[in-house]
Amino acid sequence: MKQLLTIFVLTSFVAVAAVAQTSKKSEKIARVWVQNTGAATIAVVCERSEISLADSSVNYFCWDACYNPTVDISEGTLPINPGDTNKYFYGDYDAGGGLGTSTIKYCFYVDGIPADSACLTVSFSENSPADSVYGTIAINSVVGIEFIEATNRNHILDIHPNPAKEAAVLNYTLAQNIEYGELVMRNMLGSQVYKAELMGAAGQVVIPVESLNNGVYFCTMIVDNKACETRRLVVNH
Repeated sequence: MKQLLTIFVLTSFVAVAAVAQTSKKSEKIARVWVQNTGAATIAVVCERSEISLADSSVNYFCWDACYNPTVDISEGTLPINPGDTNKYFYGDYDAGGGLGTSTIKYCFYVDGIPADSACLTVSFSENSPADSVYGTIAINSVVGIEFIEATNRNHILDIHPNPAKEAAVLNYTLAQNIEYGELVMRNMLGSQVYKAELMGAAGQVVIPVESLNNGVYFCTMIVDNKACETRRLVVNH
């Protein structure tokens, strides 16, 4: 009976959150699909990291339940059967009537193995889509994260679309045992226009470009204070 009550409470919370999100015009929804490409059922944890927040903004995430804005790691897991794709996750962001950009990272990993994670970094602003799927993460319980492709090196896989009009998605992989990774984007004059932390075995960064001038920009992966790779991104509104 206690278990049934818990399920009912969580279901009710999700329903209330769903109603709330439809009532606020300033709310933005970022969805991530998580796929099990292995042969065994896996239990997946979700973790949120707030890189930077605009004034007055509030955010939370939903995984096995919809969590309070103060919670960063899911208290439970979601089982994903072999070959299945879980589409329940979403990050909810409300600018609260203010302006500015917030950068939030969402990471996923098999329960008990946080070191082998795949992360997606999203920048929210007033120009972000109201509700959009930002990426798919594939996990295999035997070989670990298989996001886009499995590599054990610091590498920018691709940037798309390129040219970009409103946002560009950069896919990357990182070698094991690194201390810190980041993506720095500069214009032709060398001025920094965007920066995001990189984390986990692989991931995505959604780069907002709607406020940038048309032109050529350079995206550089920096790992442990060393520039590893640079890709060119064209912005054309």
